[in-house]
Formats: sequence, structure tokens, C-alpha cells
Amino acid sequence: MHLSSLHLTQFKNYARLDHVFASHLNLIVGPNGTGKTNVLDAIYFLCNTKSAFLPFDLSAIMHEKDFFRVEGHFVEKDKQVKVECVCQKEQAKVFLVDGKSPERLSGYIGRFPVVLVSPYDTDLIREGSETRRKFFDLVLSQANAEYLEKLLVYNRLLKQRNALLKQMAEAGKLNVSLLSVYDDQMLPLNQYISNERNLFVKSFLSSFQKAYGQLAVAAEEPQFQYRSECVNEDFSFRFLRNHQQDLKAQRTLLGIHSDDYDFLLNGSAVKRFASQGQQKTFVLALKLAHFHFVSNIRKKKPLLLLDDIFDRLDENRVFNLAQLVNAGTFGQVFITDSTPKRIASLFASENKEIATFNTI
Repeated sequence: MHLSSLHLTQFKNYARLDHVFASHLNLIVGPNGTGKTNVLDAIYFLCNTKSAFLPFDLSAIMHEKDFFRVEGHFVEKDKQVKVECVCQKEQAKVFLVDGKSPERLSGYIGRFPVVLVSPYDTDLIREGSETRRKFFDLVLSQANAEYLEKLLVYNRLLKQRNALLKQMAEAGKLNVSLLSVYDDQMLPLNQYISNERNLFVKSFLSSFQKAYGQLAVAAEEPQFQYRSECVNEDFSFRFLRNHQQDLKAQRTLLGIHSDDYDFLLNGSAVKRFASQGQQKTFVLALKLAHFHFVSNIRKKKPLLLLDDIFDRLDENRVFNLAQLVNAGTFGQVFITDSTPKRIASLFASENKEIATFNTI
């Protein structure tokens, strides 16, 4: 599977873009601020039906325009598949695969899997638990459609239950019968999602540690752990006994939406004790493990988007990553860099199928 071409209209800084890609390695070069990352985000949009960086689709519309269009042509088992998306102000998003709307966008996720590595990835370490949950949920969702469906249902029920708690708090009265309608639906979902997350960590950890070892020169011991109250035997009892506390807080306090993942290096918290280089290596290893996990489940290699990977990685770790790319470990790879000579010296001499796109 690979992306053969990309066509943009009024997407971010591109009034128009038409570009053909190599099936193996694509180097996207140009000065900072010329739209290298925007090309990757357009590819990500085609794969995951949304931007990797913007919370709202309409934010990707070019300044002073009223719509954008993203179109890509994927090659899958010698068959070409056309994927296009149009977002227009005051209209619903149109997403088409070979001219037809998917029955559910959530069902489309994973059809063309993608893994994006960006300088913002260290937010996984620095930011709160929601950022980490979103990352691992994305990995699981690309590999398991049922997980995504149940997660979406849970999030909808959680929003409705929280709205109900707020109404009850304003009225000064707890209605257990109404809450029970949501409790009965959310408890099985809590059990399913936490169980899937727990099983996932056990299978994902070894792949992550292997990826870290391929990148790092020093002998370091990376680890991460899943932390959830939902895996405890008394969770259902505690959830149902927590109505008064929920009412006081005006939100649901217990559940999979409070889960977290602890990142450790040599037994210590990565956030507090790891260097910037170690933190960057840690999240890069997570992304490479993401690649291998989805590849094994889906039996197809995701597109790998590497945005400004040279930032904060020392020469040895950059070289080790380049060796993995040059060895054909991945499928189709897209790499951005502001220094053409640097990127060419690492990749151009060892790969035959290379396309270079200059953003100026």
C-alpha cells in the first residue's frame, strides 16, 4: 500500500498543489514556514479523516477562502483507490472513497493506516493524561474497529451523563434512576475498554523496547505501565456508590476517561529525570512500535510521516533511524527537513526509489 499522488486546493498555505510520490521514500525539503508539515498533515487527513494538529476541520481552510479540498490516490494490491475530502464553511464535511461516502467514518479509520512523528510528540510526556490516552486510543483504533466504536459510544454517554449531573446539581436533587440509565450502559464499556487497553500494553511493550534499543546507543531500560481503576475487582461497586461525589463535582469522576500511562526510563519518571534526547527517543520508539503493531494486525505497512526528526536527536540516534529506513524496515516514508544536504547525505545514496519535493 502506498500513496501515489496528492492534490490540494486551498488547504492551509497551499492554493494549489499536485504532486506525485515515490512508493518508497519521499524527501520534503524547504525553509521553515514554507508548508512542509502541511503536506504531511494533508496525508494524515486522508488516512484519519481529520488533521493531526487542528481541532476543527474548518481551521485548515486557506485564509480568506471558504473551502478546502484534499484528494489522494492510494495504490493497494495493484488497485488504485481515490480518497477525497471537501470542507466548506456552513456545510457538512464530505468524505468520499472512490466517489462513495463510507457508511461510518469510524469504520474507515485503519483502511490506510498512518503513523506521524513530529516535534510535538514530546507532549506525550509533558502534557496530561488525556494526551497519552489519545495516542494509545489511536493505535488501538487503527487496529481494532470494535474498540473505536465502543470508545465513541462511551464518550457520547459520558458527555450526556455529565450534562445530566450538572442539571441535577443546579436543581439540588439527585435522581438515581436517571443516572442508572447511563450506568447500565457505561459499566460494560468501562470493562471492555480497560481490558483491551491492558491487553494491548502487554503486547505493545516488547515492540516498544525493541524499537528503543534500535535507536539508543547507551544501555537504557525504557518501560511504560497502564494505570486504571477500572481493572480493580470492586470498580463497579465503587462507580455505583459514587453518585453523590459525582453530583458535587458535576461530572463523572470514575471511568476509563481517567486512565493514564506511566513512562519510565531506568526505573525513573521520564518527565522528571530523562534528558531531552532521551525523551525524544522515548516517543519516537513509541511511534515506531505503533507502526509495527498496526502493521502486524492489519497485514499492511502504514505510511510513515517523519516531520523534523533531526530536532533534539543526537547524530548516532539519527543515523540509527536512517539505517532502519534504508534497510526497508518501513513501507512508504515521507521525511521533512529544512537542510537538503543533510537529508540527502543520510538517504539519497542508499535508496533508489526517491522523490524530492521542494516547498519553494
